Amino acid sequence: QFESILDSTSIIQKSKIFISSDTAMIHLSDAANTPILGLFSGDNKNLDRYKPFWTTHKIIQSDSLSIENIDPEAVFLEYKKLVVN
Repeated sequence: QFESILDSTSIIQKSKIFISSDTAMIHLSDAANTPILGLFSGDNKNLDRYKPFWTTHKIIQSDSLSIENIDPEAVFLEYKKLVVN
């Protein structure tokens, strides 16, 4: 359990990669320079507006408005690529 956003940020800074759906935590990871694997819906306007900008990242975008359609195997493969590099 995290007690504050500072606790969360501290853990993110120590991480090799941060995997998340489109949340504020992606932006904390971006600010902490932690590589990001972001899971976004098929809403291109949302992706353009809220994707990370500064940090190494890979976005996996659903083909629908729900991220439930994202294949877990695709997430794992991109994770391996980011961690190895």
